[in-house]
Amino acid sequence: MSLKLSPLGLAVLLLSACTAMKTPPSALNLSSSYMQSGGDELVPASDKLSDNCTGDAAFDMCLFQKNPVAQENKAIAVGELASVQRFGVKLRGLTATGYLTNGKLEILTLNTPRLSVAGRPQLKLAPSDENSQIEQLSAYYWANRTLEYLNGRVGAALVPLTPLKIYVDDGFTGYAANRNSIHLEKTTGQVPRALSGDVIVHFMGEALAYDLSGRTLFPGAAAQHKSCGLSPRGCCTNASGCAQALGSAFGDYVTAIMFPTTPRLGEAVSGSTAGQTLCTMSRDLASLAVRTKAEIYAACSSAQGYTTLMGSWYASLWWKLRQQAEVEEAGGAADIDRLFFEHARKWTATSTFVDAKHAALNASAAFMDGKYTVLISGALWGI
Repeated sequence: MSLKLSPLGLAVLLLSACTAMKTPPSALNLSSSYMQSGGDELVPASDKLSDNCTGDAAFDMCLFQKNPVAQENKAIAVGELASVQRFGVKLRGLTATGYLTNGKLEILTLNTPRLSVAGRPQLKLAPSDENSQIEQLSAYYWANRTLEYLNGRVGAALVPLTPLKIYVDDGFTGYAANRNSIHLEKTTGQVPRALSGDVIVHFMGEALAYDLSGRTLFPGAAAQHKSCGLSPRGCCTNASGCAQALGSAFGDYVTAIMFPTTPRLGEAVSGSTAGQTLCTMSRDLASLAVRTKAEIYAACSSAQGYTTLMGSWYASLWWKLRQQAEVEEAGGAADIDRLFFEHARKWTATSTFVDAKHAALNASAAFMDGKYTVLISGALWGI
């Protein structure tokens, strides 16, 4: 299943939940640690794999590191999920509402009860068809972690996120730019999408790309897009790319930043450690860069120019560039991350990969005195 937003999902009427009024933490009986920052480390020292997560008081929650399949390095059935909840983490960054919310994020439900953290309830919860409590905790953790890390990594000015609503028990998966919302599917018999950190981070990246572009990137200009599958703008009109592909690329690249040792997407979606495969090609940023844009454009015979795959390819070029920069000089990867975010500021509804390349070269000249111009030209030569 693709991680892209479907028009069926866009047709769903979404119910909005009322935001709880702020109340003093003491009145809600909230742990003060819930309001503390988790810091800007990639993985906080407090968060780690443990075979005794449920019994260790050092952890507030037991989740999955990236996703169940990536964590265990093997396929995981739905009935096995509870037995591999080994990623012990702390709950951080909340505002005093009693719910999983802060100034940038609000975790909501459509079909199951919303989880309250007031009164210090037990948060070491197992997956259940009857509720979405663990999904809510997972969605909050990974969305908040993404923002905390990126604020330190690239700077707050490059993380201008409009407050997001994240629905964890929806009937589809995607990012709805016009509603400032992320939707995660929960279907009986399947691993809920909210239990995959990579899925959550990807759509956080799409939301950030939209805001960095001045909220002009989506849905993309009709001239650069065409209908394919169930999406009216699911494919680019030519191999030079389009706005939808760039937005998806941003999500893939941010996911790789957050999970650099496994820079691929969709292990739990596909049930495979190789990640999600689109038209015989894996969404693995470590391998897609060897493909040409012509190969990527033609990969899906019934959906040439599939934006998700084209986006993964563009992100893979930057991932290779990031690795090259770090080999040449310690700290080079961080510089490339900042340039990636900077060049997205110039994206618009009509942008293509060619426009993005020009934006990258200009960003290198403006913000890094041209330090990476040669590397960028080499990495993006095939565009």
